[in-house]
Amino acid sequence: MSHVRHPSLRKKRGSKEFLWPFLLIIFVGIIIVLAIQLFCNFFDQREIELKNKIYLYLDQGTATILPWGATEWTKAYSGQLVLEGDRMEIGPSSRGVLSFYNGTVVRLDTDSSLEIKKIIAGDTSDELDLTLQNGRIWLNMVESSEQNLNFVVETDNLRITSYGAIFEIGLSDRESVRVTEGEVLVEVLEPESNREVVLEQVKVGVGQQVDITASDLEQMVARQPVSLLEANDNDWETSDWYVWNSSQDVDPTVYEVTEPVATPEEATSTTETPVETTEPVVENTVPVIAITFPTENPYTLPAGETLVTIEGTASASTASVTVTNYDENGVASAYTLQSYVAGATTWKYNAFYGYGNLREGRNRFTIVARNEDDLPSTSLELIVEVPEGAFTALEEEAEAAAEAETTETTTEDVTTEDTSTEEPATEDTTVPASTGVVSTPFVTLLNDEAAPGTWPYTTTAVEVLIEGTVGPEAVAVYVNDFKLTKFVAGSGAWNYYAKLDFGNYKIGDNSYTVYAEDAAGNRSAWLTFSIYYEAP
Repeated sequence: MSHVRHPSLRKKRGSKEFLWPFLLIIFVGIIIVLAIQLFCNFFDQREIELKNKIYLYLDQGTATILPWGATEWTKAYSGQLVLEGDRMEIGPSSRGVLSFYNGTVVRLDTDSSLEIKKIIAGDTSDELDLTLQNGRIWLNMVESSEQNLNFVVETDNLRITSYGAIFEIGLSDRESVRVTEGEVLVEVLEPESNREVVLEQVKVGVGQQVDITASDLEQMVARQPVSLLEANDNDWETSDWYVWNSSQDVDPTVYEVTEPVATPEEATSTTETPVETTEPVVENTVPVIAITFPTENPYTLPAGETLVTIEGTASASTASVTVTNYDENGVASAYTLQSYVAGATTWKYNAFYGYGNLREGRNRFTIVARNEDDLPSTSLELIVEVPEGAFTALEEEAEAAAEAETTETTTEDVTTEDTSTEEPATEDTTVPASTGVVSTPFVTLLNDEAAPGTWPYTTTAVEVLIEGTVGPEAVAVYVNDFKLTKFVAGSGAWNYYAKLDFGNYKIGDNSYTVYAEDAAGNRSAWLTFSIYYEAP
């Protein structure tokens, strides 16, 4: 029997043999494409990782870092790598510099806090989102023909976008943007809004600034016109911060990496030979001081506040620190800090409405340090602006309380007056001011504790608030011949602060003499009391 091949089977077998080479080519092509993509993705990822690396250098002082996802702050070292989501805080009398892959730098001033919110890598440009939480930063953005690094910086109520410029952003009791080169876009965002509302946007160019206060924001929210653009402040352009940044832009410092020092527990002292050390000798050089708070100068006292604590640092050669404040007529009143200990590296001074060294308007303070040889440091100046009317409400409340107390006293006198006709009226021993008799002041409370039956009053408190009463005829009260500037005439109440920093309070026995004076200049009898301060 003969076999006959079916034509259709032969045709199908030939078609499969013909398709195999094409399938092989397609398969090899797919492998090559995938390999190329994998190769490119690897280098793209390496490039993104490189861009995501930012280095923090310390120009001076200290800083701390809160890594993303961590709950504890750690001490930073110069040359430390910081990544997306990290937060950093620059310490007092310190400055930091963030360095980016393309040469762009962000410099942070003392007591500044910044968060690296997001890093977005693109094909032709990258974007970095920062959040300034306090202080001020200086940005010098380097333009590149290949890849640009764009910045979006947010403060409480501003969003600043820049594609290549040199500018400063500040956040304290006001929000500011100042440009020295290039141009930035500033958007003013409505505060406390459930959705993003841009109240205003403006381009800020060379030599221009935007300086927004809380009052400006209120007007903008009320849809009232506010002039945003103005020329850069002359005082800012002569400040140490401006001069330092400008010089760094021209001739930047090359920083070294300083690795963190091992703790005693980490050190292996058993394998090391002990090294003899000697105590460092502190030369009696001219002292150096700095103001760490307020960070803004001029500084505007926030609404509702009556006290500002001026803080600073001092070099080890400092023996004393003297603060001088000036009244509205320019008359100086110098005070040497009694709580400052020679050689200490920090100092503080309180300017308070109740002490009489802080008033509405412009308050000027100068600070000078001296060494043991009485050589002075360079004098520092601080301006504290107190808005007009800030203390008026306090004075009105005091006057209202005085009037209420006077009215109550008058009512009591009327109801207790002897109207009997059977006997001659008894002479009133509460003599009005016109007769020349002024009642003696009394001490009622010391730090909210009742005055003791016998003096001295013993305490370990570092300050004592002394409160007392006096007759309504008194127009002035003096403590140790110091006229209480905040005493309200006729109020019948007075208070006085005894503090180390004021020089009127020391360890051991402290004696005080109080007397009152009426409108005619008549003085009361003296009241003498004492406070014994036990060192804690």
